[in-house]
Amino acid sequence: MLVLAAGMALIICGPAGGASASAATSREQTFGSVSVAYYNDIQPWEAARMATGGVRTVRLSFDWFGVEARNGAFNWSGLDRIVGVLASQGIRAEPVLFGTPTWAVKNLPPNPVGAGPGGPNDTAYPPVMTQKATRGWKRFVHKAVARYRPGGYYWSSAYPARYPGLPALPITTWQVWNEPTIAGSFWPRPTVRRYGRLLELTSQVIRTVDPGAQIALAGVAGHIHYRGITFINRLYRDFPHIARYVDLVAFHPYSPTARGAVAQLGQLRRALRRDGDPHVPVWVSEIGWGSGDRHASRLNKGLYGQARMLRQLYTRLRPRFRRLRVWQVTWFDWRDPQQQSEVCTWCTRAGLIDWRNRRKPAWNAYRSFMGRLG
Repeated sequence: MLVLAAGMALIICGPAGGASASAATSREQTFGSVSVAYYNDIQPWEAARMATGGVRTVRLSFDWFGVEARNGAFNWSGLDRIVGVLASQGIRAEPVLFGTPTWAVKNLPPNPVGAGPGGPNDTAYPPVMTQKATRGWKRFVHKAVARYRPGGYYWSSAYPARYPGLPALPITTWQVWNEPTIAGSFWPRPTVRRYGRLLELTSQVIRTVDPGAQIALAGVAGHIHYRGITFINRLYRDFPHIARYVDLVAFHPYSPTARGAVAQLGQLRRALRRDGDPHVPVWVSEIGWGSGDRHASRLNKGLYGQARMLRQLYTRLRPRFRRLRVWQVTWFDWRDPQQQSEVCTWCTRAGLIDWRNRRKPAWNAYRSFMGRLG
């Protein structure tokens, strides 16, 4: 469901590496994560609010079409600003590598869904559709990882100039695409083979630049269109060495109830055992409910119902996260946009903060839960 901010969620590391990463994660880190989906900027006061509430990581989109709208012209200023503002408050960015600019797929039919509200450069075509896109994607990924990895240019030059004396928080986790099980995010249709090829080549680039990076499978929704566990099962079947490319399996267990969301994670863990990867940690890279009209969607719960769902989910998961091998839980979303979506009514009301920057009861519930962990 990550609605990407610029416009509109892996090579050699087996179970031992994943298990150590999971064991090193504290409860605070496990739950202290939110997505930023509808805004392409974060103000310093907003990052400070996040930090005081217990947010430790932010999942956001690194859109190729936003960085390289014109072939060969890279503009990192927007991402530099967001990553830096977050780091200055002790919050680490967790990027989703996503999106293909139109110049790389110009010979393909127009993408009528797109990745956003009709911007001229944004498409959801996977960058394995043309040779030009594949070459461009590999270059984009290489530059992104080189810039923000530990010791990368941003942390050695740009960040200390802007935030002298503050510690760097380099990017250590990269997620490869978002929800390839939905046509609107993987145009023209979800295919396991095409996503598997994208995962392999992206992983190879990332590991070349930063061998210690942690790489996550694209977040897949449990019960939307192409069912998520079916997709993951077929990925493991069609790519027998997939465990070499994935440190984290990401999953979006959306459900009308907290019980249903946790049950999906249990089903996923059982499936991963059958797939031969029983120890791989799971990143719940999206989960949430909306505060909108309950009649509009089963995932809209009203203002106070949203807070109740957050409490129920986190309370249920807290004693189970080791058994389920949950690495992190990322709440969707941080803040509502002003405009509501006709396609996904609950998505645009899933924020902990409303579009007027007012705290919702769900934000108070989040802060209270994080305070109990601290």
